[in-house]
Amino acid sequence: MHSGYRIYKIEPKTGYKCDLDIQGQELDAYPLLTKYLPLIHRTYETLTNQRVTATSTEKRNYISCYAQKNKRYAFKYHVLPMIAPAWETGSSYFIQVDHTFETYAEVEGYIPLERRPNKSNLSRNDLNILKTQKVLVNDVKVGLKPMAGACHPHTSYFVPHTYGTSHPTKDASMKKVNQIYQDYLNGLPAIPPHLKLTRGCELAFSGVGRHFNTEITIDAIDFLKSQTVNRDFLEFLNEKERSMLKRDAHISKKIVRQHYKVFKDELKHFAGLNCTYDAYLAQRLASHPNIQPGEPFDQLVTYNGAVGSLKTKCHDMRNLTVMEQQAQSIAIKKFYQALVMLEQFEATGILHRGIRCLYDRLKGVLDDAKSMWRAKNA
Repeated sequence: MHSGYRIYKIEPKTGYKCDLDIQGQELDAYPLLTKYLPLIHRTYETLTNQRVTATSTEKRNYISCYAQKNKRYAFKYHVLPMIAPAWETGSSYFIQVDHTFETYAEVEGYIPLERRPNKSNLSRNDLNILKTQKVLVNDVKVGLKPMAGACHPHTSYFVPHTYGTSHPTKDASMKKVNQIYQDYLNGLPAIPPHLKLTRGCELAFSGVGRHFNTEITIDAIDFLKSQTVNRDFLEFLNEKERSMLKRDAHISKKIVRQHYKVFKDELKHFAGLNCTYDAYLAQRLASHPNIQPGEPFDQLVTYNGAVGSLKTKCHDMRNLTVMEQQAQSIAIKKFYQALVMLEQFEATGILHRGIRCLYDRLKGVLDDAKSMWRAKNA
């Protein structure tokens, strides 16, 4: 007899597509998961003080600092709950609206509590203020309350034995995560060749956990917008952008750029379809020694120690450091995404002559890259 559990891993903000969906006899392939499921279940109920069933959803939410005009946004609380460190009275960083919603809700009339220096736990006076304060959510007047199980905000990237009350907590956490990653690599009986190159490397905090698909699509759309004045195509791109932001539950393009871009330093332009590197696009597409143009780069190669500017090195992935290789890979994905959207527009049956010229030009760049790659790897 099976436990009755069904496990599915899903993007929590959208709920449209499962990465994993197993139940019944399929769980037998995951013995440790089957062993610990009841414990995970009971622990989650204890930490969140709520009953978890097959049909229940996460009830906890918090009013975020994201605002547009006089409205703030409330989001579901998606951080792993912990029994400690947490404030019994709640945290001023996590105030909950007494209202249910699917992904996020607009909140009007919220006045943040005044935070005391170096303290985020709620005082008795704070709790009394919350009892009297009302806000509007979807034109409905609702109350406020402390979110259950709220921890200090720096605990959102909590790693055991690294907790602190200041921003250096982040550095300590990432040091521990890097140690875990290197221990994992060294413990593998057979490390994939391209992952061997990451031995001794540090994971970049700014990139850990980032989802690239939205940011890649946004940059590809902006690139295509800069290449055309055709109204039909611009409307097609605008609609694709709107539907993507809604599907992935992003408030705006600005949020995507602030929080989902991996490279915000000197590699920012190198990781995009920036005009600075237009003349080198075909060379970059043909730069991977093992992957032909037309396919995304999903493997690292050994860095040969080359020095110089990115313009002089980008024709060969082996000339680039591990971080530079990843930036180049992201730029290549954006180019291919631009081609995909041009083909999707063509499928609507209204391909304008100017758009056809743009499509032919980008396909020509790809064809040139294929010729370069064949010549280099003959």
